[in-house]
Amino acid sequence: IRLYPPVPRGTPAFKEIYKQRTSTERVNNRILNDYKLHSMVIHTTKRYSFVTMIIGICLHLDARYKQIKLKSA
Repeated sequence: IRLYPPVPRGTPAFKEIYKQRTSTERVNNRILNDYKLHSMVIHTTKRYSFVTMIIGICLHLDARYKQIKLKSA
């Protein structure tokens, strides 16, 4: 932790940046661990990009499904 960060802690700007950072970390965690991107043996950039795009689509579908499920409950 920096002693004097560029954006002072406790300010609304810092809270907004931190919210974005934690949400990004959650998405990265889902991509790498839940969808097992680390354990896939992918050698080409094309294939890696394709698999990452498919995982992104699955994440959006999961979020949409969760939203619909909450509305119907």
